[in-house]
Amino acid sequence: MAKTNYRVAWAASVAGLAASLMVLAMGAGSAEAAFPGGTGDIAYSSTRGGGEQIYRMGGDGYDPTRLTDTAGLNREPSWSADGKKITFTNITFPNNSESPEVFRMNADGSGEVNLTNDPALDQRPSWSAAAIAFDSSRTGNGDIYLMTLDGIGQPLATTRMTTNASAVDFNAVISPDGRRIAFDSNRSGNEDIYVMKANVPEGPANRPVRLTRNAAVDDHPEWSPNGTQLAFASRRTGNYEVFRMKAVPEGRKNRPLNLSRNASTDISPAWSPDGKQIAFSSSRSSDSEIWRMRATDGGNQVNLTNDPAQDVGPSWQPLP
Repeated sequence: MAKTNYRVAWAASVAGLAASLMVLAMGAGSAEAAFPGGTGDIAYSSTRGGGEQIYRMGGDGYDPTRLTDTAGLNREPSWSADGKKITFTNITFPNNSESPEVFRMNADGSGEVNLTNDPALDQRPSWSAAAIAFDSSRTGNGDIYLMTLDGIGQPLATTRMTTNASAVDFNAVISPDGRRIAFDSNRSGNEDIYVMKANVPEGPANRPVRLTRNAAVDDHPEWSPNGTQLAFASRRTGNYEVFRMKAVPEGRKNRPLNLSRNASTDISPAWSPDGKQIAFSSSRSSDSEIWRMRATDGGNQVNLTNDPAQDVGPSWQPLP
């Protein structure tokens, strides 16, 4: 199998996602009354203030607050396990080429720090208690890396976790207990979701397990708070929808459940800390908005942002 050009694949993925998000809604269905209350804030990326910046809002959609004021595109926020810090991707364009880096900041937007500071493409961070997983092109291919941190969040070491030279591996998310990493990969010839151990790199002692087995694209996995389930985006209905499944291989006893059930583009699921709700990005309002629904059956779908700007990529704050 020929080696994949990570820059081309990554650019195509971003372009395809952007195009999907601009699809007009097709029969968006009425939202029921909002969930009472909320648990933790939701961080997300928005163009509402000009450019693309990180915002946070309540789990009910109230009080949106801008956190970043950094040049370039700021996207893909991910909360620390204690809910006090946020990592995100900052993309600048020196010499007309993209240069994504993984940054960290406090939950109020202060104290920005570049964690990766590498000429490769470093992006899509996912934070566990003691490590941050992210995608990188450091070997010329798309791979998952794991950055361990000290007690105050400073990088200690960075390890390449996936080593398949023919595949693009991306969208890594660390399980709540820090023991597993779920990610997307095209190593089967199709874009599927895999899971691997988080303690050693890919090899004889750590062979990634393929979880989804559908001819359509399955991507953007997200662990449930108890680590037993994964929400993910899939095109198996013909357009992107948010599905839920057990965190074991798909089969007769583990059939993914379509939660969003809408003809628009629904992607980027994020579980609430109590596991009862899932936030996601949707194009059903003619632009991209952050919506929320019940995690059990996808019911009670509510538009949280309801703004003419592009609002994407929710991440729900963990609570102690």
